[in-house]
Amino acid sequence: MGKMCLGALLGADDGSMSFDVGSFAAWTIVPTSTAFLATEVHSSKQGATLSVASYALNNSLGTYAFGYALASQRWSPDVSTHTIRALAWARAYLAAESGQWNASLSALNGAGATITNSKSIAFNAALQRLELSLAAVNSDAFSPIFRIGRNAQTVGRTIAIDDVLVIADEQILQAPYDTNFGEELMAGRHRTADGYHGSIVWGGFRNFDVPLVHVPSSLADLYNYWWRRRTPLLLTLDTSDANTSYPVRIVSQAQPFGQRSRPDLRQYDGLLSMRTIRGGQSIF
Repeated sequence: MGKMCLGALLGADDGSMSFDVGSFAAWTIVPTSTAFLATEVHSSKQGATLSVASYALNNSLGTYAFGYALASQRWSPDVSTHTIRALAWARAYLAAESGQWNASLSALNGAGATITNSKSIAFNAALQRLELSLAAVNSDAFSPIFRIGRNAQTVGRTIAIDDVLVIADEQILQAPYDTNFGEELMAGRHRTADGYHGSIVWGGFRNFDVPLVHVPSSLADLYNYWWRRRTPLLLTLDTSDANTSYPVRIVSQAQPFGQRSRPDLRQYDGLLSMRTIRGGQSIF
């Protein structure tokens, strides 16, 4: 199955990271470009397209800035630097535009210097996954920014983009074989007078139960913190697969990690019970 990872999702929990809202109020679009909703999607109900109205080079055609107030409630409160990873699904519309667009993730490090990771957006017939990572991002000046820009002044027109997911403090889960993945339908069932069984299904969600043993106290504290604050998280079941990342919350009735391990009482055993936020889709 590959690695299983869990980290805190950044950004407003209103569908704007997947463009499933009626406006681009959370995004900054420069005057030289236009953005509009589209039906080409990775997982959500609608995606977005970004078009250039001039041929000038611009590295900030579309920008999402993550605010400190919200992010500080989600990343680990016990460390001064963080790891940040961004996933996005995008494509250039024309082969001639391949490599003329880029997606970038930037923030400040402990020395106050800007660190950036950028990748070109290639032409493809379908949306392709982009992955960007940053390490040693400073807590005190936390200012991650996701940008769509152009890295060439030649003719460039339009790209499609969907599901921009940015994760902080991602952890690898050492999941055992008794990890349980399930799916539950939201349904009403009835029986008619002549014995017919019927049902109406109006939704559903995925469940993930991951038992963990010998978890260091620092990680146990982080998982308990995310549970206590009902933090939106991204669970990635296989980092090599573009379609197995799920926004989830920890929904355990009791604190997930409250039992110390034996024989090392500095570690903890517990269960991460998680449920998808919006069905089984990568919408955030």
